[in-house]
Amino acid sequence: PHHFSFCCLLIYVLQSFMASRIFELTDKDHNGLVDEAELFAVTSLLASGNTEEKLKFLFEIYDENGKHLIWFDIYMIMCCK
Repeated sequence: PHHFSFCCLLIYVLQSFMASRIFELTDKDHNGLVDEAELFAVTSLLASGNTEEKLKFLFEIYDENGKHLIWFDIYMIMCCK
């Protein structure tokens, strides 16, 4: 039972992390809102962008501090998704 609740908590944390990071990256003007143009730009990238652009966006999700590095623990989370 404890294992199940820990897994549920971990999934919740990962989903919250992903949602927060995607919101931060989508909100280009950093005003705390995602407007129509910002949403369109990200949706367009994910739907029509080339592989390199999509991978760059994925990398940016996990590159929390913007130093173009991903810590091992974050990498492990990324691989488990």
